[in-house]
Amino acid sequence: MADLLLKWLSVEANPEVMTKLARQLGLVSGWEFKDVLGLDGHVLADEPISACGLLFVYPSKYEGHRLAQGSAEDPQGLLFVKYPSRGAGATLALIHTLANADVTLDPGSSLDRFLCAAKALTPSERGSLLETDKDIQAAHETCAKQGQSQPLEVGKDSDLHYIAFVSARGKLWELDGCKGAPLAHGPTSEATLVKDASHVCRDIISQQPDDIRFSAVALCKN
Repeated sequence: MADLLLKWLSVEANPEVMTKLARQLGLVSGWEFKDVLGLDGHVLADEPISACGLLFVYPSKYEGHRLAQGSAEDPQGLLFVKYPSRGAGATLALIHTLANADVTLDPGSSLDRFLCAAKALTPSERGSLLETDKDIQAAHETCAKQGQSQPLEVGKDSDLHYIAFVSARGKLWELDGCKGAPLAHGPTSEATLVKDASHVCRDIISQQPDDIRFSAVALCKN
């Protein structure tokens, strides 16, 4: 990761900011991000959340543990983008969610144009394309200046890493631009996605249960 270019401000992982960024990229109304306040199985059983995607944020120092886990499967038509730049993680995870979940984008929106251009490219080529997309980068930087925390300066390394989980063709897929391909984690549906993804998230949290920098937001119908 050290050789990645540092060009993008970091975006705060709160539902209001992520919803605004999604709308600026082209997500139609009717969807919004919501905080997942507990990833404990008992909590989710009591208050189930129906969602088409989940963004999970965790400290970057656990990436080594994550990179050693799992095996890539045939993505079966999923659109996957290799990590372009440190700081772009929130937008990349959001793109992975919106591109692969069962949602609608405004035709001609910035993300719709990017996805059309990216379809025939390799994951690495898509990362390079994203890095030069001025419209997406402008939306990213506008939202990076919102939220409750002060954004890092361009070129400053964030200590948080974003991954996306989506339900596609009956499977739970993890999309992490630092990995070589999407990972499949077994069967799921929109009704059980948050609960199913929570098993993966809790494994990450177990590496340092006293660390408070873990968070998750789910893309839900409003």
